Amino acid sequence: MRHYIPLVALAALAACGTRGNLTLPPGPAPAPIFGNPAPAKPLPKPQPPAADASRGDLNTAADAAK
Repeated sequence: MRHYIPLVALAALAACGTRGNLTLPPGPAPAPIFGNPAPAKPLPKPQPPAADASRGDLNTAADAAK
């Protein structure tokens, strides 16, 4: 009788998933099992590049032509 236990277990495991595709019943979606995940953190805004102090201020056309 003990030698039938592995055969029954093998048959039970082989039968898993033979009912076809799994579908949700109609109605609202069920609640998550482990609760709601935390919302994603927003990405930091990129900082503008720092002004290059070696170029100076371009206030005049002569400065801009350099």
